[in-house]
Formats: sequence, structure tokens, C-alpha cells
Amino acid sequence: MDTQQSTSPAYFSTKNFCTCLIIAMLTLSGAGLYVMSHYVATSIPYINRIPRNQLGVTFGANEDTFAPNHTATYVTGDHWQDYSILPSNTLPITLNTGWVKQLRHTTMQLTGQQIVLLLSDERYLDVLLNWMVHVVLVSPLTLKNVLIISLDTVTHQILQHKQFHSIYVPRHYFIRPDLPATKFSHLWVIRLIIIRLLNSWNYDVLVFDSDAVLLRNIQPLLTQFAKSDIVSSSGSYPFDVHRKWGVPTLCMGVILIRSSPKIKQFWQTVESVVVATTDDQVRVNKALDKMGIQWQQLNHKKYYRGMTTGLTPLIVTTLPSLVICRHCRESFKDIYYVWHHHAARNGTAKRVNLNRNDIWLLRDDWNKTVKNSLTGTQWIRNITRPHTAM
Repeated sequence: MDTQQSTSPAYFSTKNFCTCLIIAMLTLSGAGLYVMSHYVATSIPYINRIPRNQLGVTFGANEDTFAPNHTATYVTGDHWQDYSILPSNTLPITLNTGWVKQLRHTTMQLTGQQIVLLLSDERYLDVLLNWMVHVVLVSPLTLKNVLIISLDTVTHQILQHKQFHSIYVPRHYFIRPDLPATKFSHLWVIRLIIIRLLNSWNYDVLVFDSDAVLLRNIQPLLTQFAKSDIVSSSGSYPFDVHRKWGVPTLCMGVILIRSSPKIKQFWQTVESVVVATTDDQVRVNKALDKMGIQWQQLNHKKYYRGMTTGLTPLIVTTLPSLVICRHCRESFKDIYYVWHHHAARNGTAKRVNLNRNDIWLLRDDWNKTVKNSLTGTQWIRNITRPHTAM
């Protein structure tokens, strides 16, 4: 992994990823209150106030500094804190530097250039484990390349005990603790920040919702679109973008964002786009629309390829519903690569949907095995329903 890191051309410097993270957190959590259209590529006094030894990274003398030109950022203890105006649902933006270091340390333990990313908490832990069962059953995607962002300590401790790669990201770093846990804004903010960080470290990031269940090995299909910077499942939201384009929008339930040289422009546009929500699917599609993406249908199966404007256009491919379904049909199970049937945003609805269609392969008593000595793939096989083909 070290060799791969050192030979791959990085488009972000080490200092840039830290400041880039601040920018991403400010813009993504701002629900449109921050407009980051202009950046200063010189050393800024605000950044100079930050003790560099608190970042846990090495800075080169010739590296550029990127930061918003209107926001004062300071350090208090182990956290970044921003004191500009914030929306009502967020705390002052904080970043535990130890968490960034742990994320970087964990990525160095993974193999290959692609990281498979999921987010979960205790309410959806069984949905996540069911996803893992399918990975072991039908796909050579190794769990060693799966990185799970755990939003609570219970999920994190169980996954670590079973020797899976988990990073604990406390919700209270982003969202006011008095708000209901059913709010999804923090999940969307965290997910985009981490994808961007991993891209900046030269990793391709394949994102799954935990209820987007693999039925077939999707890697050969993704390889067919090796020239695409982004490969995504299809959606219809945001509706205004869908109507404008006349083709499917990108769905964040299954999406591959490659660390290509051109992806930097995409992330800069994601920062600058003004939206009235923290939903990452809205922000990603609005960013591509702002980049002037133009679409064409590749074939009768409704694969679409889009190209942004500019000298180095970004190439985007959306996969049809017969590959990754959103309104799934039992009769097409042998055709689908991923079963991602639309369900309400709660664990019960997702379990009912998966169980109704024989996609739920997790043992009902899986939680009784948490303390046993099995780990990794062995434990996943142990919590798979009997009579399931392995």
C-alpha cells in the first residue's frame, strides 16, 4: 500500500486535505448558508493560527494552502472550531484530529486502490451484517477492503471485536445532541467528507447503502466503465434536476467515485454549489448540473454517459434499473446485480422488504454470537441462515 501511495499522482497535498476537510464540513453542513465560490491559494492568517503539530500530518514547505476567504478558523484543544454563522441544526463545526489520524491509519491497512465504504449505527447493524453475508456468498469483494463508518460505540465495538475495519465518528461532532437521531443530515455530511478524503489519498471509493444488497459480483461490470470517473446507480431525485436532464440522476445508494486527476474539479464544485439541504445526493447532482453535464444514451438498456464541459471533461455513467434496482421485482432477481428496493428510512421497513423477497440471509439469533471467538469471514458464515449456499 505504501508503494501504491507513493507512486500514484496525488492531486491534493497533505496540507490541502486538512484545509479541504474544513471547507467540505463548512459547506456540506451549511445547508446553503456558505457559498465557497472563491478560494485563496496563498497562506492565510487564519490557517497560520492553527498549531500544525495538532494535525498529526507532515507539511511540505512548497505546499499550497486552500481555505475559504471569509471564515476564521481556530483550534480549541483537540478540535477545529468555526465561529461563523451556523444553521440551527449543527454545532460549531468540530473535527477530532485523532479521528482523522485513525482514518488514515486504517486505510493504510487495506489492500488495493479501491475502498468499499458503508455507514451504519446500532439501529441498522443487522442490515449491515446481512449485506456482509451477501458479500461472502456472491462476490469476491473481500471484507478486508470494506471500511465501515460507525456512528455509535456499540456498532464500532462489535465490528472491531470481529476484526472488521471500523472508524467511530461521533454524531455529536456534527449535530446538536437535542435533535432526534432520526435526522439523516449528519450521515450525508459525514459520507461526502469521507469520500472526498479517501479520493484525496488516491483511493477509488465504492459506496453502498447497507440495504443495497449484492446479488452478483459487480466488479466486472464496473471494470467495463474504466474510463468513467463516476459510475452510479440511477435515481429520479432531485426531481428538478431529473426533469431538466430528462435522464436518471445519480443515486448515492451505490456509487463509485474514482480518484482520477479530473475529480478535483468535481469536489470543488460540490463545495461551491448552493443547496437548501444537506442531502448528499442533491449536492452531487446539482454539482454535475453546474458543471454543464450533457448526457447520451449508450444503448437500448438505458445506460447513460454524461460529460461535463471544459478542457478535461468529467465522464459519468449511470447504470440502469435492471442492474441496480430501486423498484425491485422478484422475477428479475437473477438479472439484478444489486437489490436496493425503495423502503422507508427505518430499519424495520428495510428488514421487512429484504425478508419478504428472500434477501434476508442473516440468522435471527446473530446477536447471541457476538461474544464468541469467531472473527471476520468465519463469523459472517456462522451468522448466515442455515441451508444457505456458501
